[in-house]
Amino acid sequence: GCNLGGLLVVSIAISACGSDGDGGAGSGGGGPLVDQCVSEPDASLVSSGDLIAAAQTCGGECLNLLLNLFGGDVTDANKEAAASCMRDCIVANPDAAGVSAECAQCYGNSAACGSSSQCVCTNRTSCGCVDCLVQTGCQAGLDSCTGVTYDFTCTN
Repeated sequence: GCNLGGLLVVSIAISACGSDGDGGAGSGGGGPLVDQCVSEPDASLVSSGDLIAAAQTCGGECLNLLLNLFGGDVTDANKEAAASCMRDCIVANPDAAGVSAECAQCYGNSAACGSSSQCVCTNRTSCGCVDCLVQTGCQAGLDSCTGVTYDFTCTN
């Protein structure tokens, strides 16, 4: 039952933040965000790992909101608050200079998804974090949302 639950969380987390009035979604139905990072400089920021680094920093700044989810208070409002905090922080982060809000939203959604699924991602490239994100569908959600992959070897 765990995988189904994780996949459900992903679809909710992604669709909940689809269109919040910042001109992002444009698909009319608020469906899942796809291919949000395929343009430059977004694509380079994803493939270089700079956005993962920015998200890592922002996880600390948005920690209380993420901990609400991690602790089991998984509501649409809490997911949106955590995802929006992450998005806004990533956009303001010098590591991610020039990133679009839409691309940063993918990482916000991913963080909210991972926290909702109890993934421990204090180190975003740790094998435990990566395995959890893969098993819960959060990584697939991120890859689909960004449209660009970041290839790296996880660390212990």
